[in-house]
Amino acid sequence: MAKTWIKLYTEALHDRKMRKLSRFDKSVFYDLLLLAGIDDNGGILPEIEDIALELDLKKADAMKSIANLLKSGILTKDSNDNLLITHFQDRQEANLSNYEKVKRYRENQKKVINDNPNDNPDDNQGQVINDNPDDMKMITLDKEEEVEEDIEVEEELKERDREKETRALKTASKHKHGQFGHVLLTDAEYGKLCKRFGPSTDSKIQNLDDYLQNNRKKHYDDHYLTLLKWAEKDDKTAPQPVRQEPAKRESWVELAERMQSQKNAVIAEADAITGFGGAA
Repeated sequence: MAKTWIKLYTEALHDRKMRKLSRFDKSVFYDLLLLAGIDDNGGILPEIEDIALELDLKKADAMKSIANLLKSGILTKDSNDNLLITHFQDRQEANLSNYEKVKRYRENQKKVINDNPNDNPDDNQGQVINDNPDDMKMITLDKEEEVEEDIEVEEELKERDREKETRALKTASKHKHGQFGHVLLTDAEYGKLCKRFGPSTDSKIQNLDDYLQNNRKKHYDDHYLTLLKWAEKDDKTAPQPVRQEPAKRESWVELAERMQSQKNAVIAEADAITGFGGAA
């Protein structure tokens, strides 16, 4: 059964092997951790072709990154030449929580029942769960605790169902807008947008629709609020009109001097043309 989550130790942030990796190789390694969790095969990874397909990489890029990880020792190969994440299984089983211990016990109980359908499962209540003597030796389940845990799990599942129903109800009253139909708006929301943006409403909606088409993994819970935020951001980044400084008012003295200077210039120009200035 595939794991729904894996353990990632915080020491990786300062691990010398990790710090020497490029950002791309680190990203590939973290994706490989998730892939190993999904396969749940003790850290053994699939073939290169499958890795490239799962991680959406070119085969050459996947091979190059895996070669770097093998060189650093973060990845290894077992006796069957299978690609393996080093110490993956040991790290996943270290420091098990009570929930994980109980879960593992139940999985082992189911396995015992499936392998030995004629045996009584209650006979295995005290069986050793882990062969390592430093780990948990045995688990004796109390029936009341088991029932309480089942109730908690059931309540959690019900809560998830209620959240799904709530999201479905919100989405049901919305209509698709844009060429690709990714933008969901109620009639009231669309009316408010038209009132605010006028003729440019549909173009703004199409911008968001195009963005969602080109970024399939991107998700916005409320497209109406997203359009308002985008518009607000556009307003802030739009070039502001240059403010014209008011013309400086001249004083009477400055005005008189300027007019006298202009008068003198006109007289001088006239004298130069008529030759009266030279005669004087």
